[in-house]
Amino acid sequence: MPEQLFSTPDQPAEGVSAVKALQLASQQGQKIYHITAANKTNTLPNIHQDGLTLTEIQQGLNAGKEVIVHTDPISVPGWSGAGYIIFDPQDGSGAYGDSSRSDSIEMPLKCSERISRVHARLRAWRGS
Repeated sequence: MPEQLFSTPDQPAEGVSAVKALQLASQQGQKIYHITAANKTNTLPNIHQDGLTLTEIQQGLNAGKEVIVHTDPISVPGWSGAGYIIFDPQDGSGAYGDSSRSDSIEMPLKCSERISRVHARLRAWRGS
């Protein structure tokens, strides 16, 4: 893991992925939203992320995709930002993104498998 390569006792490092950011946000008591075209008008005002993240989320929604994101930026030593998942509910393709870099990591998703696993983990982290 990269954090093991760059971490020292004096300066600990922690790697952050989109899913880990969602987990940390949930542990901090943040609400995790599943945003769709049907609920975006009421939901987007609750998301307090940086402009680039909000633009990416809006572009995904405008393209018919759905988004999983937490409400506010999170911080770990050496990093602060957002984690989010933008996916196509029709074919399961999507991207995991974080606001610490300008581009997301594109990877295929099987919506019925991976997204439901993410939802299950989020429910478990929230204790519901």
